[in-house]
Amino acid sequence: MDRSVIKWFLYYIALIILFSFQTSAGMRIEFFGAHMDMLPFLVAAVAVNESPRGASLFAFIAGMLCDINMTREITFYCGVYFILALVISVVNDMYLRKSYLSSLMWGTGVFIVKSLCRSIVLSVSVKGATFVEVLSYEGASFVIFLIASVVVYLFVYLIGRITPVETITLMRVGKNQKGRIIPSRPKRYRTLKMGDVSRREEHFWNNLFK
Repeated sequence: MDRSVIKWFLYYIALIILFSFQTSAGMRIEFFGAHMDMLPFLVAAVAVNESPRGASLFAFIAGMLCDINMTREITFYCGVYFILALVISVVNDMYLRKSYLSSLMWGTGVFIVKSLCRSIVLSVSVKGATFVEVLSYEGASFVIFLIASVVVYLFVYLIGRITPVETITLMRVGKNQKGRIIPSRPKRYRTLKMGDVSRREEHFWNNLFK
């Protein structure tokens, strides 16, 4: 069996386990009346470590579970998580490292967006609930989020190591057309054809990787 299939199978198993743990009445952790919600961090961590296509699909499934659990319909979370995971995967792949700090930064952003939207919806739809009151519960939930994020990222990191790190081959623009292997993906490079560049650009690209 392909290692990538095993990897994504384990990702979804981890998603189901974490979702079941934080939604089961007898198992979920509470802090000052707030429940643990680690799915924003899980979505962000997978988006940081994986490709945009796989991460966005994973985020959509995670959001769908949240929507079905809360409203019995696919409404809000699947769209928000899908868009955020796509943005995180693309931007982090181009400018940041795959690390716990990057995952924590993006996960915090996803958590804030989710908390603000949820507070607005509940303050409007639930009688007697105010925006500040609902948001205070989200703040208490964020404390659990920070503590448990280390454990969640450890599982994501171990699962992600099942498949090797992707490599990029840079083709030198010149007569020899030799390739150079880069072990990580700090940036994306576009492919230029010799006929599409001027003489000045040709000189620049010929000497860039010497």
